[in-house]
Amino acid sequence: MEVRRNPGRVRVRPAVAVLACATWSACGQDSTVSSVPPPPPPPGDGGYVIAFSTFLGGGDIEEIREPRLLPDGRLLIGARSRSANMPVTPGAFQPNYGGGIGDTWLGILREDGSALDAATYFGGSGMERPAYGLEVLPSGDIVFTSGTTSPNIPTTPESFVPDRVTPAPAPGDGYVCRISGDLTTLRWCTYTGGGWPRGGLAVDADERLWVVGRALSDGFFTTPDAIQSTPRGEDDAFILLLSADGRQAVYSTRLGGGGSDVGEVVTSVLVDDAGTVWATGNSRSIDFPTAGSVAQPTSTGVADAFALSLDASRKLRFTTLIGGDRDDFTEHRTFLLPDGSPLIAGGTWSALPNIPGSGFRRSYLAVVTPDGSGISYMAPPAADLMEHLLGPEVDAAGRVYLFGRTDSPDLPVTDNAIQSTYAGDGDGFLMVLAPDFRTIEYATYLGGSGFELIRGAALTSDGRIFLVGRTASDDFPVVSALQPRRGGSDDGFVIRLDPR
Repeated sequence: MEVRRNPGRVRVRPAVAVLACATWSACGQDSTVSSVPPPPPPPGDGGYVIAFSTFLGGGDIEEIREPRLLPDGRLLIGARSRSANMPVTPGAFQPNYGGGIGDTWLGILREDGSALDAATYFGGSGMERPAYGLEVLPSGDIVFTSGTTSPNIPTTPESFVPDRVTPAPAPGDGYVCRISGDLTTLRWCTYTGGGWPRGGLAVDADERLWVVGRALSDGFFTTPDAIQSTPRGEDDAFILLLSADGRQAVYSTRLGGGGSDVGEVVTSVLVDDAGTVWATGNSRSIDFPTAGSVAQPTSTGVADAFALSLDASRKLRFTTLIGGDRDDFTEHRTFLLPDGSPLIAGGTWSALPNIPGSGFRRSYLAVVTPDGSGISYMAPPAADLMEHLLGPEVDAAGRVYLFGRTDSPDLPVTDNAIQSTYAGDGDGFLMVLAPDFRTIEYATYLGGSGFELIRGAALTSDGRIFLVGRTASDDFPVVSALQPRRGGSDDGFVIRLDPR
């Protein structure tokens, strides 16, 4: 059954599946990928110029994340909004703010940033988070997932879980939905049944949806082939595979140890062309279950990151911990290198190999071998990148794009940086590394005198970069802006950088 509100006049051209893959100097020489786009040009001496930069927000608080390029060059974005006056377009599925303390908001921005071609709220009377996962299907439809505390989001009949099953005092539930590419028609929508989708989603070749995050309810549904069917500790991570029509759980499992601290979560998921699933996450359990002949089978610290893989038949290939003698964690985005090695970004307080500065938080990159038997650690070449490191994204030439937020006044910016000095109170940053993961090709601050966080990046095949996030600065650098002034205490932003 489809749910439709205000039949719309906006149309989005159908999307096509695009395979992007990086080359990497340490990858296997026999690794080949068909239809790989030509490598984009390097930043070069000219660096980048801001093609456009705009605030995007209403009268309260917004944060944008999960940018996705559409085949025609436009940008799909997801946000959390606490404003009742965010822009929506004619025919939007949900033209009005749902209430509570936040709605999910979706928008499609023109390639030049001049207008929104589609925009809608999505939410109920409670709180919705930003779209933690957002993907475009070959038909042009959009699938998205997030967390909610609302008992009345617009689910569809015959969906997997049409009604929220985690009443108070449980902290919330998750949802997964499919909407038309013009953001007017809800194809289907379901609760996850007590799973908070903190780690996003991935779409397989049959358009089934892999959704991951934290299981918040003891009643979270698991299938007979689950790795773990019963709760352990304060909470567990989960992995859920939904059918393409959203009506059933093809596979569902918990994953966690007996730790009493909240902190078991899957933070990212990928599925490759062979149907192999790759996921990463975080644990605070000393007995977190690992499997296989892996690099790190046991916990040695307070908290660890982890990486795991399932084969196409959903059998566990391996689970390895990632970390040292103190706290370690991984972030939301993971990239799969051509040889099948996950490239992971995170933060650590541990004395990890090749990561200087033991005893305080440092950023790291880690490459896990395809079978989980080895881990290589690398420190981004920064003076003090100890804050919020997000990414990585990798282009077809193997360059690594890191972004996030820094409080460091001595970021090693390049001579051609757009913004060479720290503006204060936490700035966004962009850093481009050569395929060796160590050489800085480009680095710049991006921010004003208030707080900034770059939440996501999307790369084009001709070398342009879209960046999205959150700002609290009136003097945030805007250029050819759709919205030239900040609307509330914190606004979302979108920037497009073009090579000079």
